[in-house]
Amino acid sequence: MKKRIIAISLLLLVAIGSGSMWHRVTAGFGLNKIQFDLPTNPDWDFHLSKESFGQVQDILDQEFTYLAKGRQSYVFESADGNYVIKFFRYHLVRPRVRHYFLQLFKQFRAYASYRILGKRHQFQGWMDSYSLAFRELKEETGILYMHLTNTTSRHNKQIAIRDRLNRKYSLDADKVGFLIQKKVDLLYDRVLELTKAKDFDNLARVMEAYLRTVASRYQKGIKNKDHAWTHNYGVYGFDEVYEIDVGRYCPKKIDKNYSHFQNTLLRFTFPIQEYLKANVPEFMETFDHILIAEAKRYFSEE
Repeated sequence: MKKRIIAISLLLLVAIGSGSMWHRVTAGFGLNKIQFDLPTNPDWDFHLSKESFGQVQDILDQEFTYLAKGRQSYVFESADGNYVIKFFRYHLVRPRVRHYFLQLFKQFRAYASYRILGKRHQFQGWMDSYSLAFRELKEETGILYMHLTNTTSRHNKQIAIRDRLNRKYSLDADKVGFLIQKKVDLLYDRVLELTKAKDFDNLARVMEAYLRTVASRYQKGIKNKDHAWTHNYGVYGFDEVYEIDVGRYCPKKIDKNYSHFQNTLLRFTFPIQEYLKANVPEFMETFDHILIAEAKRYFSEE
């Protein structure tokens, strides 16, 4: 009996370990995780000009290869390397079946309802943020297109993707949620590269673009709840910086006071300033000039 228990325990450990390893190898990607029965909402249905829509259709004709996993999406890169397509990880906002089951029992009903409502609230927050990003922040995020409903019939095409194991899938573009965004490099990597090379001219260009993006979003009265510079910003060349994580936006009342705006920029950029101070303290005077110039530009445009 003891040997049987040990054997069963070992088998369970192997099964758990194998499942964990498989999840690590595949990054947890699965078609079931990006599929969701989305409610119909006109605020989530976006239309483009004929020319822009034609560009989107051309982009979707390419094959996309797995690139990374974000907090809210799986990211795939286009064959030409110019774009990424992000499929939303809807499994994170789907209420668990067990919570619906627990609602049948009086002693667990309050807890189950709390968890179900929590997931619905999280889903609503995602959709509101995506909608806000597309309608108000296309220039700041590099978004070309967003498809937040699975009830359209405008694309009439399949999206070809390959996962981390090079397995090929075909997705109906009208029946899956996704966004198309300009492919960029991480701002963090670019800043590290430029600071190590002491390339202060191009570092200044990147910092100007970074502050311009942050200031532009703030000007529009939109807050990013997660503005960490190490993973939420991307850079194209030296003069274009984008907020690549678009899932945590919300409206924010703007204070038109100059000093408040300058302090806002200081607060938003504090982590990157700490990095620059530690690695290239001789650049900080230039950074301060750029920050002040951006604050003045904001008020000169009012």
